[in-house]
Amino acid sequence: MSTSNTTGLNTELKGLISFLRDHPEVRNRIPAPRDRTIVYSGGIQNEQDLFRAWWLLAKAKAQDPCRFDYVTLEERLKTLFVVQWGQTLYEHAQQVATALHHAQHPDQAMILWRILSGLYVQGAKGKVRALILPTLNADMSQTVLNLTEVNVLLRPNVLANIDFDVQRLRDFKTYVQKGFTPVSIVVM
Repeated sequence: MSTSNTTGLNTELKGLISFLRDHPEVRNRIPAPRDRTIVYSGGIQNEQDLFRAWWLLAKAKAQDPCRFDYVTLEERLKTLFVVQWGQTLYEHAQQVATALHHAQHPDQAMILWRILSGLYVQGAKGKVRALILPTLNADMSQTVLNLTEVNVLLRPNVLANIDFDVQRLRDFKTYVQKGFTPVSIVVM
């Protein structure tokens, strides 16, 4: 993990970044297990900000856990208990992100999720699945999927280790760059 400039960032966010930098034993456990990576995004279902993709993934796993054996970023982070925080990495990240939103710093909350998502997909190996449901009223160019995950998956060193239709990822990037709503990608 690079030692990027963290000037101007919230103290808790800087602490989380420093923790990840200083604890490779935790950082190296964030990538999804082989053949169980899934990227997902979009599809706001209702006014309560419940994302349809999350709901569909949870429903599929509950109905057929053997077939839908992927491990989401949230599930991965929930397995990493950090003694100094007294909570899982997921709980701490949610706490920091919520505080950043309340402090009117959604851009910094996005940084937090981009870091964690980047670590999750950077180590992807084998089968990668996707559930991408673009929203009609949202700017897909500003999603963690577009800003981080797709770019990481398209890196040659990651592509060499994964099983996924690279053209689907490239098409997604092209649509988003041109300002179009990309087609849904469902690879389950």
